[in-house]
Amino acid sequence: MQGLQARNPNMKSNMMRSLSPIMSLSKIFGLMPVKFTRHPNGPFTGNLYLPEIIYGIALVLFGMAAQFWGLYRDLRDGWQKSSRLDSLTSIVISSCDILATIGPFAAAILFSPYRWAHLKKVINEIIKVDEALKDIETSRDLHKFSIILILASLVPTLIFLSADFVMWVFWIEPKDWGGFGVKGHINFLPLYFMKFVPLVMELQTTIIITSVNERFDKINTTLRNLIQVNTFNKYFRKDFAWEGEKKFTCLQTEYFDNLLIIIVAGVHDEPGDLIHKLTTLRSAMCDCVASINKAYGFTMLIISWSLLLYLTITPYLLLKYTMKWYMAVDQLCWLTLYAYSLVLLVQPCHSLITKAKTTGELVSRALLQDWDSDVEIQLEIFSNLLLQKRVEITACGLFTIDRGLIASIVGTVTTYLVILVQSDDKN
Repeated sequence: MQGLQARNPNMKSNMMRSLSPIMSLSKIFGLMPVKFTRHPNGPFTGNLYLPEIIYGIALVLFGMAAQFWGLYRDLRDGWQKSSRLDSLTSIVISSCDILATIGPFAAAILFSPYRWAHLKKVINEIIKVDEALKDIETSRDLHKFSIILILASLVPTLIFLSADFVMWVFWIEPKDWGGFGVKGHINFLPLYFMKFVPLVMELQTTIIITSVNERFDKINTTLRNLIQVNTFNKYFRKDFAWEGEKKFTCLQTEYFDNLLIIIVAGVHDEPGDLIHKLTTLRSAMCDCVASINKAYGFTMLIISWSLLLYLTITPYLLLKYTMKWYMAVDQLCWLTLYAYSLVLLVQPCHSLITKAKTTGELVSRALLQDWDSDVEIQLEIFSNLLLQKRVEITACGLFTIDRGLIASIVGTVTTYLVILVQSDDKN
């Protein structure tokens, strides 16, 4: 299989540096079975690595075997003495919880080789955009952003899961199941580890989509500067006696004491050539988004399904155990964790769609200005491209991942929660 290729050793791209934290973390959880090789002259390659693929498969088999052993250990004395499966409702809820944990865990790891086949295309296209737009910096330090996001997600999750485990060991089980033998915290211990894998998968998706989002922002910034330069040329060139100069670029615009200050410099690209380049880069970024949908679509579908189950079960348990404050606090923490996971999944996708729509707004503004005939032709081609290639992140094409998904999940959770509460009252 042809691997990732970085062709230009002098390229102005920080893509691989931005991805290095999440790639290293993903390797630990079997989500990145790739071996990267840095060559002496600068370029690097990345190819699937068989030992790491085997490691991921072994991780899935071991995790599932450990959890099935835990279920057997929990039920071997009869379901009446089970710590969490002592009633029909508990069996249904615990089964949904186990399936919602094992499903994303297995899907995220087992599909990682397939995911890399499309992910390397995304990385190469992003590097091409960085090489073409060397003068435009990303709006944030993506390397620092990746580290902060990983720490802000994993550290609270680790603290909470540890507190939940301790609460079961020293508080919940001794109070509620002390007569049956304290064993539930051991039987369901593999689920704690499995919950980290979908979270790391979401972090990987978020950082990749954020990187693509920044490149859309580069294209928008270049197009916005071109519009500002055209306005500058139209109204101010003669005042500054620059009739002979035809090519300017807007480096910076600032307001100082109600005065607009525009910093300009000569450029090497004609406006028509620059718009043609932006059209090509925009098309490449649309292909990037299509590759992201292929790489992460099924995994995001499974994660969305699991979050729907979690966000239905957890409020029900919160209402059920309101009289036991320690269990209510425990379920409230779980609810907060799942809500954060949903926002982590949705927000970068929504931001990407918004940035892509901004490009269309900028092209529409540009079409309203006066340009040379060749520039107008290129703008019309750009506009047609925007109509033909829509940018959206979907879960296997079934639904779009944006903020509307949050409203849909909240409505579905409310419906099922009412059904569960009514069914519980009848029983």
